[in-house]
Amino acid sequence: TVQPVFYTVERDQVIVYRGQVINDFDAERLASAGLTRPAFSWQKTLGIFLLTLVFSILLLLVGPRYAKLTDHPRRLLWLVTVFSLAITVSGVVLVPSQPILAYVLPVSAASLLVLIFYGFTYAVIAGVCFVAFFALAAGGSFELFFIHLAATIAALLFARRIATITSFLRVGVVVAVVTFVGMTAFSLLAANFDPANLPKFMLAAALQGALTASFVFAGTAFLAGPLGTVTFLQLLELENPRHPLLRRLAHDAPGTYSHSLRIAGWVEDLAEKVEADPLLARTQALYHDIGKLTLAEYFVENQRGSNPHEGLSPKESADI
Repeated sequence: TVQPVFYTVERDQVIVYRGQVINDFDAERLASAGLTRPAFSWQKTLGIFLLTLVFSILLLLVGPRYAKLTDHPRRLLWLVTVFSLAITVSGVVLVPSQPILAYVLPVSAASLLVLIFYGFTYAVIAGVCFVAFFALAAGGSFELFFIHLAATIAALLFARRIATITSFLRVGVVVAVVTFVGMTAFSLLAANFDPANLPKFMLAAALQGALTASFVFAGTAFLAGPLGTVTFLQLLELENPRHPLLRRLAHDAPGTYSHSLRIAGWVEDLAEKVEADPLLARTQALYHDIGKLTLAEYFVENQRGSNPHEGLSPKESADI
């Protein structure tokens, strides 16, 4: 005998505010609108993945013009596509079940890896697309788009040349600070700021910073080979005095080794003055005479008393 009661939730109507204590009626409205357990939508997911594919192809077309390394365009396509799909999948699958993950996932890490392998300009272009993919996959949130975009741009600006291990830590700190400020700012804008939420914001931002630094470090180490490029991690290994080839040079051709060390110091200073890559220049200088190992005693800086050229004709010496 009880007549049904109908209630209409209008488009763009606010049902509850974040941080608000809800009652049974609020919970019923949220459930009816599919906001408590968002239903998986194949149409929405397919649309997002199609956009991701289109933007990946567009990024590849833009890449050769702005990327610093374009020797392997197919590898560039694979890298951009994998990053785009991974970011999109994380937004579609993880965020609806645990909304806090939207602020923890290291979205900016993909852009930083593009920076390391393909340069700043292309990293900015790709970064905007990556952030847009994630925000769209996570529900079309402008808040997520703005926070992750700000964190990405800040990280790219502060790490335009990642050339030391501490650079990764600096990137993580920058991402964490920008994310925390963004979360706090949007909480204030929504007029539901609660100081009790600051520890949660801080923890989420710190986790994102730590994950970003870890992912970028791991990606730099493991993707250099497949992408056919050399990063500063490989250069640090090559310029280490304990590298087997440098140790052999120091033992078998000490004069050449000493000369190479002096040249490396000069070249490094000059590279800094002309804003070239000092580590790359130093490493190249260390190995510029490595061929003298074949017959080290035939070069004057490695001779210890006797000169093997004395018993040879000029032509024989030149041939050797």
